[in-house]
Amino acid sequence: MEVLIGIVVVVVLLIVIGKIKGAPEPSSMSEAAIFQRLNTEGAWISKYLSQPLSSQQSASLKRMYEEKTQYIQNLKAELTKRQMAQGAQAVQAELAPILERTAELIKEGKSEPEATAQSLKEWSEKSK
Repeated sequence: MEVLIGIVVVVVLLIVIGKIKGAPEPSSMSEAAIFQRLNTEGAWISKYLSQPLSSQQSASLKRMYEEKTQYIQNLKAELTKRQMAQGAQAVQAELAPILERTAELIKEGKSEPEATAQSLKEWSEKSK
């Protein structure tokens, strides 16, 4: 009997701790976890919006709806931030050879505008 009570207490404590801790921060989640979370939160919102208007008027449900919509916005913002960072890395990777060649030409004694123009010209010729 004591073991059963102990198990129930542990389960209740885990649930309470989870509720207190709240939803995970989007920045600490993988992209797959963010997409999964977007799906589950979106499903909850769809279910809420399909309820009759009288059911939607509950204060606790309204608060949960607002919290979940804000959380979805945070998830989307995190995805956008990650996509922008990946785009910036791609641009940096493309510009790196140009900048390196410009630096080499400046070391050889060319002015910065001349070096930049020549390195861009060489890069465009290589990429054709």
